[in-house]
Amino acid sequence: LRQKQYLELETIVAQDETKWLKEICSTVLIETKKDRGVLIICQSIIHANRLADIFKVQHRSSAIKLYTMNNMNQEKHVEKILPGEIIIATNLAGRGTDIQTDEIEEFGGLHVVLTFMPSNQRVEDQAFGRTARQGKRGTGLMFLNLVNLIENNTANTKESKLQRDIIESNMLNEFQNNELKLIQIKDKLFKQFCTFLNEEIRLDIRSKQGYFQTILNKTKELFKNVMPTIYETNLIAAVEEQWAMFLRKLDDNTIKLDNAEKECKKLIDKLRKDYKEENIIQNSYYHTVIANDIIVNEWSMRNSSKVKHALTYFEKAVKLDEAISGAAHLGIAWSSLITQDKDYKKKAIESFNRSLKILSNEMSMLNSMQLILGQKQATFTGSELYKQLNTKVTILGTYLNSIQSNIGAIKKSLRLIDLIEIKQESNGNVLENIQFYYERERNSENKLEIKMNKKAHYNLIFNDLTSREDSGTFDQALITINNAYQKDQLPSSYYGIRIKLKQVQLDRMKAIFNQKKEYLNLAKESAIDKLRNERTIWNTVRITNSFDVDLKIIHSDNKTEDLKGKQINELIGLIETKTDDTLRFNIIIKDANVNGINKYFKSRVNNITSLQVDFDGLDYESINEKLSSIKAKSINIEMVLIKSVLLSIINRNQYINMAK
Repeated sequence: LRQKQYLELETIVAQDETKWLKEICSTVLIETKKDRGVLIICQSIIHANRLADIFKVQHRSSAIKLYTMNNMNQEKHVEKILPGEIIIATNLAGRGTDIQTDEIEEFGGLHVVLTFMPSNQRVEDQAFGRTARQGKRGTGLMFLNLVNLIENNTANTKESKLQRDIIESNMLNEFQNNELKLIQIKDKLFKQFCTFLNEEIRLDIRSKQGYFQTILNKTKELFKNVMPTIYETNLIAAVEEQWAMFLRKLDDNTIKLDNAEKECKKLIDKLRKDYKEENIIQNSYYHTVIANDIIVNEWSMRNSSKVKHALTYFEKAVKLDEAISGAAHLGIAWSSLITQDKDYKKKAIESFNRSLKILSNEMSMLNSMQLILGQKQATFTGSELYKQLNTKVTILGTYLNSIQSNIGAIKKSLRLIDLIEIKQESNGNVLENIQFYYERERNSENKLEIKMNKKAHYNLIFNDLTSREDSGTFDQALITINNAYQKDQLPSSYYGIRIKLKQVQLDRMKAIFNQKKEYLNLAKESAIDKLRNERTIWNTVRITNSFDVDLKIIHSDNKTEDLKGKQINELIGLIETKTDDTLRFNIIIKDANVNGINKYFKSRVNNITSLQVDFDGLDYESINEKLSSIKAKSINIEMVLIKSVLLSIINRNQYINMAK
């Protein structure tokens, strides 16, 4: 090896920061004029940037190289230094970086300027060691600010270095006498813990999961080639979590070093026992992750035992910490829907509701956190934390909407019934006693388990009955109403029937209560299709008569042709002869929609039975449509509006103005 040709110059102490910067700049510029390369090492990025700005003005800006971060882009710019170039680096960024100085060797090599006193002699030697490596030429110089030295109670650089070295020596002694012993004990116990973790728990998990047939002599190969499952990953994480808590007790001296090995053995014995009893996981999160993995990856097999296995983990998560088990309750709900055990829909709704409550509380906390941070910190909006919280709120909101949709779908499938009992009272100031029974499910005999009172009146509400839009042809709503009005379906003493329809389309209302079928403003082909669909096979072959049909043909000049009481086959033939594509057709098929409901209402002339139709949540345009289309004895309008809007609606609507 060649002998180092390095010269360390006498340290320069400046009286203040201004003179300190001036001395550094003066010395550096002198060296660059000699075509030497200069490396300036700063204590902070702030100082590095400040010097870079000065030298870009006083020297060639293209010759200034800034190295303040350990990244490839900056590092490759300082791999080599040319004559007259200045590299300005922080101590941390430049640590360990080799700089090629071949191009400046003939001019005296690299000149290193250290702008602060390092924390110890090793760091100082490392800084100056960046010059004169491998026996090359170079010089080094330290510039210090007197203000910083005074903070060390001395203005003498040698005394400052001596104090620094004494402090470092004391720190090393403290480390050897105390911290080193703790590290050595931790290292010894960690080896014991790893042996237990890998050779007992991990090995047992993989053996049970069938990754290999012969355990002996294959352990090393197993750990290299097999990726851990979700179950293994989370169970190991749960074990490591308890190990971390043990280490914390060592650090805060809750467990004394003399008792560390004994306590470690207790921990391992407990973990071994808990593992055998399947009780090793003490964090509900891990149970939920394992269960979700089973549901997502295996439930499609329709293996109920797999789902029930997942359910045990969801239930363990809830048992460990109910307050944060929103996801676990969600999993329990889905497990109930998959297994479809007794009362599975009811159980699913209960679990969905618990999940909804817990996650709603979490959403409230997030919203409160955003509100408080927004009030306390002006820079919060738009910050990374703000974006993270917004993302979490969005995801959580999606979950909540999904849960509410799931609850609604299950309730709809149950076709729940509401029953309102109204009983007249004659005692005291009470005139009526009203009892509400909401969302009741029918039992196996298709009956409500409610004891009825013969002296009371009842309102019965069938919720979420299917319509033709749901099932094609099966209309539970129509069948339910029709059954109530079939002949002899209800006793003669049963009167005061009131039908209440909520959010019903007007066309559907007409289909229920109109004995005729009406098809208006049809084109030629549509009119023919409608008529053909209303024929029976016997009508088609003319064995029996069809319903009587009224046909109105409307020409483009609004002239009309009216045909009354015709047979369907006759009208089909007539329409097919028409060649004018602008013609429109109105078809009324008489008695084609007769049912128990409209027969009942048509035959009644008294007011014993009434029809009440409710339209909820209407806007202005919808109100106008309904009021102009419905012919009724009376209309009740209930509004939740501010006064100005209500008055505007009344003033603008002629139908309301004409009401008595």
